[in-house]
Amino acid sequence: CPKCRDGWEEFEGQCYYFSNNTSKWEEARERCQLQGADLVQVSSRKEQEFLTDRVKQMMRGNNDLFWIGLTDSVTESTWLWVDGSPLEQGFVLTFWHNREPNNWDDEDPVRGEDCVRLGDINGNINCWSDRACSHPERSICEKPEQ
Repeated sequence: CPKCRDGWEEFEGQCYYFSNNTSKWEEARERCQLQGADLVQVSSRKEQEFLTDRVKQMMRGNNDLFWIGLTDSVTESTWLWVDGSPLEQGFVLTFWHNREPNNWDDEDPVRGEDCVRLGDINGNINCWSDRACSHPERSICEKPEQ
């Protein structure tokens, strides 16, 4: 019996959906929730490696990145997962790209960059970077196996 619906991929008890469409972070989250899921929360190095390997196969270029379920939109520099849990400090040291997060404000001078994406930044595929939540990106949904 398949543990995940068609179009979803299984990894360690979870099902993942890698979107081909781009949308703002909130819209991406709503699309995940309509499918009984949420934007992915990375809970281990092994999961990060699985996501990275899969994203690498799907990317159409260095700027083809994927939203994950991490944001500091409530309080600047306080990174929270979509379930409200804080980002563990060890992950900050491990998965942020060099000089990220930087809250660059050219795209959104009021809010800066409050949402996180995974993908290739200057040839480094296994990293996160912050971006304005209004920027269209692809996304990764996650839910438990059925």
